[in-house]
Amino acid sequence: MKKLILFFVLISFIVFGCKKEEKKVEAPEKATVLDTTNIKPIEFQENVFLKYDLKKNSVLKFKLTNYSKNTQILMLDSTITGYFEQTVDYYFKVNVKNKEENGNLDIDFLCERIKATGSSSAGEKLQFDSENPPTDSVQIQITKNFDLLVNADFSVRLSPNGEVLDIYRFDSIIDKLLKDAQRKPSLEEREAIKSDVKLGLLRPIIQQIFREFPDKSVNVDTTWEQTYPLQLSVFEIQNTAKYKVSKFFESNGNKLVEILGTLSIASTGKTEHTEGNITYKFAKPKATGYGKIFYDIDKKCVRNSMTDVTFELTVNMTQKGDPKVYKKTDKIQTKNSLLLLN
Repeated sequence: MKKLILFFVLISFIVFGCKKEEKKVEAPEKATVLDTTNIKPIEFQENVFLKYDLKKNSVLKFKLTNYSKNTQILMLDSTITGYFEQTVDYYFKVNVKNKEENGNLDIDFLCERIKATGSSSAGEKLQFDSENPPTDSVQIQITKNFDLLVNADFSVRLSPNGEVLDIYRFDSIIDKLLKDAQRKPSLEEREAIKSDVKLGLLRPIIQQIFREFPDKSVNVDTTWEQTYPLQLSVFEIQNTAKYKVSKFFESNGNKLVEILGTLSIASTGKTEHTEGNITYKFAKPKATGYGKIFYDIDKKCVRNSMTDVTFELTVNMTQKGDPKVYKKTDKIQTKNSLLLLN
């Protein structure tokens, strides 16, 4: 279970019935990609709230793209480098089922399609499209994790500023996950698995589509920050994402707010650990991150966003009685982008 959640989260979401032809979404993409070369500034705005003031029964379609590259460098008697990289496109249909008087929304999510490509330093290749699933037994095994979300639906309760209040109605995902289990899990085990899926898989997806914004009006140079913890090897990481409103502008008739973001980290934890005859000395982890968010003033949601985050962790290893020092460096780069398709 942990491997499955890490598959989706660590390399996919580090947070900073229709006819078949109706599922095709490639055509609108070119028309809805934000063209930042044809923009004009708009006058200073007052009392602009970054709220998801969406109407009941409104339907939005999003494409969420993740690129990830995991690189490992081992410096032993010689240097060995390995990597795995992949790009995954998720297509989501989002339906606002209910809107309360206080603005809270009940939203149904449906993952209509997943496309993926990948490669590794060992020559392995990944190719997947849920509209044309593999028939080869090896490829089915390699890509089976994607089936968790394909045509799966779940519901979210969201505050007007994007706070995730609840995630529910995702038992179909749990049933897929447990379909090939060797034994039926106990009620307690199933609840633990549901918690892992809710917090480790679904919440990061939701937060990429519905970013949490401050519950106050914004203008140019308005700033805010968000903090969240992360466990990375022996370290407890405190991530701090800082945001700043850069400008208001218009692009192809869309009135937008550009928000810039940066990521910094603070880490705590023991830097030395001995297991048997081997001593590990960890260097403080390094991280860089930046991003842009484009909030659509008229649509009342995020039209585009992109983030780029890199984590790097180095450890030196020594064995008792051996003067040699062996070094391992792990580097994880994740790029996420969001595009509103309608």
